[in-house]
Amino acid sequence: MIGRILAWIILAAGLLIGSQFAHLSDLYIERLLGRLDELNRAVQTMRAQAQEAGLDLEAWIAHFETSDDAVVKRDGAEKRATLAREQRYESDAAALVGADLIHLPIEFARRCERDILNAVLQRYEPALPAGPRGLVYTGAGLAVGLILGAIVSPRRQRRLRRA
Repeated sequence: MIGRILAWIILAAGLLIGSQFAHLSDLYIERLLGRLDELNRAVQTMRAQAQEAGLDLEAWIAHFETSDDAVVKRDGAEKRATLAREQRYESDAAALVGADLIHLPIEFARRCERDILNAVLQRYEPALPAGPRGLVYTGAGLAVGLILGAIVSPRRQRRLRRA
């Protein structure tokens, strides 16, 4: 009895997760692209400031980082972190936007950042999977749920004990 209930719970979880993935990943990508736009503007401003100082961006940041003044040095570290985050977000966005149906969940799992995901989940509202992507992921979630449910199924356990 407990095994059967567990199998149904696993099936429902697979179906629920699969049915919501397309919508959740779209919202995540939107938020990622929004943050990337902000970072692009910040880096453009830094480039303009570097050019005004007669330096390229790397030399300009290095000037801050090698300063004897602790405040200026910390500002340099923040500028370096902004540049690194822009590069990471550009890479993540390219991988997620360019991923096909099969690779999107893999790339999402590899590149998902907790703070962006938490921001998405705070305002997340489930949606019905009406498009082809949603239907594919719903079917995949159902299949995974069926397979995992079959593994913990009491019938399977009895067959394995008999063998």
